This record gives sequence, C-alpha cells and structure tokens, in this order.
Amino acid sequence: LPFTTDSAAAYSLLARLSVPAAEDYSYWLKIDGGNFEAVSSQLLGNPGFESGLTGWATLNATGATIAASTGAADAHTGSGALKVVNPTAQPGNQWRVQVSSAAFPTTIGKQYTVSYWVRAAAPGGSIRLSTGPSGAQYQADQAIGTAWQQVSWTITATLASTTFLFDMGQAANTYYLDDASVKEVGADGWRWVKLKEAALSAGAHTLTIAYNGGGSAKLDKLLITTTKAVITGKGAEADNCKIQQTITFGALPAALFGDPDRALTATASSGLPVTYTSSDPMVATVTNGVVQFLQAGTTTITARQAGDATYAAAPPVSQVLTVAPLLLQVQYKDDDDSRPYGQIIKPTLRLENLGPAAVAYGELSARYWLTPENYSGLATNVDWAALGAGSIHTRYVALTQPRQGALGYVEYTFEAGLGQLAGGGNSGEIRSRFNNYAYGDLDENDDYSYRPNAWSYAPNDHLTLYRNGRLVWGTEPTAVAPVLALAVWAQNRNGYPRGNTISTYLNVQNTGNQPLNYADLKLRYWFSPEGAASLNAWVDWAQVGAGNVSGQVSQKGSEMYFETSFAAGLGQLAPLSSTGDVRYRLAKSDWTNFVEDNDWSYRAPWNYAPNDHVTAYYQGQLVYGTEPATTKATTAAALGTGSSAALAAAAAPSQGALLAVYPNPVAAATTVQFRAAQAGRALVQVYNPLGQLVATLYDGPVEDGRAYQLPFAAPALANGLYECRLVLAGQTLTQRLAINR
Repeated sequence: LPFTTDSAAAYSLLARLSVPAAEDYSYWLKIDGGNFEAVSSQLLGNPGFESGLTGWATLNATGATIAASTGAADAHTGSGALKVVNPTAQPGNQWRVQVSSAAFPTTIGKQYTVSYWVRAAAPGGSIRLSTGPSGAQYQADQAIGTAWQQVSWTITATLASTTFLFDMGQAANTYYLDDASVKEVGADGWRWVKLKEAALSAGAHTLTIAYNGGGSAKLDKLLITTTKAVITGKGAEADNCKIQQTITFGALPAALFGDPDRALTATASSGLPVTYTSSDPMVATVTNGVVQFLQAGTTTITARQAGDATYAAAPPVSQVLTVAPLLLQVQYKDDDDSRPYGQIIKPTLRLENLGPAAVAYGELSARYWLTPENYSGLATNVDWAALGAGSIHTRYVALTQPRQGALGYVEYTFEAGLGQLAGGGNSGEIRSRFNNYAYGDLDENDDYSYRPNAWSYAPNDHLTLYRNGRLVWGTEPTAVAPVLALAVWAQNRNGYPRGNTISTYLNVQNTGNQPLNYADLKLRYWFSPEGAASLNAWVDWAQVGAGNVSGQVSQKGSEMYFETSFAAGLGQLAPLSSTGDVRYRLAKSDWTNFVEDNDWSYRAPWNYAPNDHVTAYYQGQLVYGTEPATTKATTAAALGTGSSAALAAAAAPSQGALLAVYPNPVAAATTVQFRAAQAGRALVQVYNPLGQLVATLYDGPVEDGRAYQLPFAAPALANGLYECRLVLAGQTLTQRLAINR
C-alpha cells in the first residue's frame, strides 16, 4: 500500500478491525524495505520465556532462586519456562518473592486479561498477581497444584503503561511458569486499534501488511496519522453492518459456600440467548446459565451474546461474584469406651458453626465411613440428641466402588423443622449406635471414620459434612481397586479316618471388598471313594438354610470331589462376611469304609481352620485353594441332597477314559475297570507306596468306547496304599487302591 507523508514526524498506524471477543489478531507489518515484524493482540514480549528472562525483572528474591529453565520437561509448551525455587514460607508476604513483566501499553478505563500457566513441584502452592508500577491492584491468592493449570485475572487499566507481577512468597515451593499473556478485553464489532508507531521522513513510503492468523477477524480501513492526532468515531459502516445490541446484567448477590445452584438472569436487547463464563472455575462454574458454587473465593462472571446474521455481538458485561466460606466442622467422640471390637459401634457427634452465618439444619448431612464385617444388614439409630432424636434420621448406604477404610457410610440427615445452626453455636450431642441385624461382630480398627481413644470431643475430618449435597467439611476416603478374594475354613467332624462317613463343616469367608453372588459360588472337597458303590450326600444344617445348599459328586481327571452350590435366592455374600456353617455328610450306598487320610482335602479332626485343599470358585474361576495335581479330564455324577447315583453310570464313551477299582480296599482280589476314550494302545500298571512297579495288568490295543475289566490278585502284597495307573493316548489316569487283609 503506497502512501506519502508531508513532513517528517512520528506516525501511528491504526487499523479498523472487527475481532470477536474470544479471538486474537496477528499481522505481519513492513514499512518500505524494513523487516517484517509481528503485531498482535498479545501485549507481552517473550511471554513463553523462550528467550530466557528477556523482558522480565526480579524485584524481590528474599532467598529464592529465580532463573530461566530451558528444559522441555519444565515447560508447558516449547522449551522455555520461568523456574522459581522459594525455600522459605513467608505467610502473608507474597510480595517478598516478585518477578515483574516489562511495561506494556494500556488505555485507562479499558479491561485487560492477564493469564499464565503454572504448576508446583509439591502440593500447597500459592501465587497471586498484582499490577505496577504504581496504584497496585491485587488478585486473591491462587492455590497452585502439581498439575499444569491456567490462572486468569481481568484488570481495569488505571495507567497508560502497566506491568504485572508474579507474587510468590507465601509458600515454600518450586514453581514452573510458562505461556504468560496480556490481552485487551475487546468488544465484538468494529473498532480502531493501533498496530504500530514509526518515525517516518517526508515523502513516499510503502506499507506491506499480511494477516497471520485464522478465525473471523476482519480489517477494512487503515489510517496513518501523527501520534498526536485524536481519532474519533469509527469511520463509515462496513459492508457487513449489523444491528447493535446490549446486555443487561445486574450485580450478583454474594453467596455462601454450599448454597444451591443459582440461575443467572442477564438478558440481551436482541432477545437472543446469553452465555456466561467464570474467570475462576475453581470458585464457580456456569453451565446452561446456572452457576454452581465450588469453593470460597471471588470470580468474575461475564455475560456475552455473540450475535447472529442480524445482530452484531454485544459488548460483554461482567459482574463480580463472591462466595463466602462456610466454617462448619464435626466434633466426634467414641461412646463405646474406645473398644474397637464388639457388636455395636457408638459414635457421638456434635456440629460446630465457627462462622458468623446461620445455616439451616435441613440443608446439612453427615457421613460416618466404615467397613461393616459379618454384614447382615446394618441397623442405625440415634439414641439421644439435644435436637431431639426423632428429628435426626440415619441410614446405611453401601458403596458401589470400595474406598480406603469404607464399604459404605451411615448418613445423618436433619429435619427442616429444626431451624438453623446459629453462627458461633453447635448442635449439642448426637448419640448414635450401629449394629448388624444378626449382631455379628464389628471391627472398627479399619473403619475410615473411627478414631481410637476418642474419650472427649475433638474435630474428626474423616467424618464428612455436606450442605445441599456439597462437601463442606472433612476429607472423603479415596477409591480403591475392587478385590475378589475368598477363604475356606473347614472342620473335620470324623473321629476316625477309616469310617464309613465323611462329615465336614465348611465356612466360606469373603475377604475381598466387593459383594459376591451366592449363585456364582462353588466349593469342592476332594476325596477318594475307594470302590464303585454309589454315593449319598446329605446337607444336615446350614446357617443360610439347608434348603439353599445343594451338592454333587464329580470327577476331574482321576480325582473325585463333592461340589457345594448355593441358591440364587440368597442374594449376595457381603465383603468381610461369611456363609456361616455348611454341615454335610457323604457315605457309600453299601456303607463300606472310606480311607480318608490319603484324601487331598482331608485334615485331621480339629477346630475350624483355613484349608487351602478345599477349593473355592467364583463364576467358574478358581479363587481360593489348590487343586490336586492330577486333575485333567472331568466326569460327573450329580447328587441331590440325600440322593444317590452309581458313579460307573457316568462313564459314557464320550466322557473320556474312566478308571475304577472295586472292591476297594482289597482283601485278596479286586477288578480294575477302564473305558477307552479312543482307539490306540493302553498300559495298566500297579505301583507300591514306594513308587515301585509291582504288576502290569494290561499292555495292548484298545477299541474306542469299549470297557475292559482286569482281575488283580494281591495275595503276596503287603498292606498299604497302592496306585493303579492307566496310560492311554498320551494321558495318565490314576486310582488309589488300599490292600488291607
């Protein structure tokens, strides 16, 4: 663009721009043969510290180390950042560690947004912004965490040249700051913007300008004038002239932390919908025109209307929102003489209001977090309260996601008719009591809200308090991963291991942190039947009801087991709880004796103890215990409670090779029977207790599905426990046989 100046002077280059409020502009400019230079809405030089600390100055250090970092790991973007190490906390004196920006031009009365990205090396950081070089404005202290966060602050300029300062003396910490920014809060629509000042000689010149950004920014006029010229008006209307509109947005009343969400009521003269933003989303957020108060502090709520094909965008209107703190706490003592074990938990609470504002009881609720062992449903009661026990209600709420020290919580709620908890007052005592419906024992040591030796009132921040459903006091327990774990306790009720009955008590404990469906739970007791007689099973008694327990005898490889199942109608087995006793008996139809002391699951008679040779399964997967090593192929004969079935009848050809010995124990002679699962060569041998081969009963071809019976006389063999082995198609089945003459 050629132009001619009539005298040497300092000139300003102004552009008539239309830039939406949410967008930036950036141009490349060159006058005559000079270099291109970038001109943008960004008022800071070196905002990303890519040029070290150029354009930045340390005003106060007070022992802190302030330096430019060139490692990409310390930067939000790029490779440059400002690193500040403050070794000493100076509460109330943020100004003792200060870094200032270079001065940038501002127009008195206009608003500017200052922002930056920051993270701290440790939790508990604190930074504020302030303005300079005189007439300082101060931002509220901002909490800085260990993750990158953006902090923004909107100021109204009171000087023609302004600086801003990072004030970082409050907390001992290390900060990484990057991507700082200062931009004018521009109204939507056309306006004049100064792009550049230049000293020019009289005569002909050439201006080259190029747009350097996307978006919806527009430029339709350029003006070159002396720097002393005053620009009035906006020139002629552009071709895309639209109807102007305004926003009406009244002052916002202060809020108290925990107040209900509030609808905002700004309106646009066009009747178009208004949108809102919050300058500090840690204090409050706005969703669909409703503001939600997240913590105490101050934020600026800005109302905007972006316009449409008929209306131009409205100038944004901002109002300050202050959320006052709510100074409530829960005082706690243990009225159970600090005994962590027993059938009853007896926490006593007292709500304290340390602030000036009264709070309605009906808006409050409290939670006592716990892990109820031996769960049979938790009864919760308020035995006495200064407010009236009948006006305070409790209930147990089970968690869907387990937490540290909590499978659920007891919630306390208050009737609206109780009125208000006055500022500086307290609720008086609230004496409560919890117990299992079946009065199973409870262990408080692992309960999140429990405090040992709590003889007198003291604050307990593991007892959480809520106002209108928002946490206002205490710290909730953290979520933990679900754990599926079981343990089987067993008791052998036989006085003699060679009797005709196997009598066992079982008790399954859910040692994990999630409820388990009874219908998906199975137990297996592994044993040897010693003979081909059919088996009977009886469930004599069960704490969950004998009618809710069933069983079947099955075989896996060469090993037999009795599988216990539970009815779906029992629902779920709660965490840290047990099934209670399941008492059953097994006997053979001919009432011959078992040889129990060689059974995998056998334990000598004694009190209840864990038995990891009784295996537990959930949804078909082994969860507890160890199966016998010889469990490979499976055959089964189902047994209902009190019924019997012949084991041999289960050995159909399609079910694989079944190996059986009868009679067993052996007095003089017995018969070894097997059924071939496929054609091939079979080998049947007998080994003594030392693992030595004592007899080969068969070594030859077999036909698929055919049953073979092999006589075995043992007059010369000593009494003892022998093993018969069948090798067929690369697999080995074994069967114990006892010689007892």
